[in-house]
Amino acid sequence: METVEAVYEGGVLKPLKKVNLREGERVTVVIKRDVLKLAGSVKRAITMEELEEAYHEYVLHRGKGLS
Repeated sequence: METVEAVYEGGVLKPLKKVNLREGERVTVVIKRDVLKLAGSVKRAITMEELEEAYHEYVLHRGKGLS
């Protein structure tokens, strides 16, 4: 498996480096957005307590589906 950054322009994903693919070869693309850019959309800072509470809520609800 290889990770390659790409830019989406004009409806096409364009790799930022040369890729070793044959013409017409099919690949699977997993979209991972830049977390730091997404963080810029946060409207306010949260406290450590809020972060811990959100984490514990996530773990609690996630664990319900494991039984």
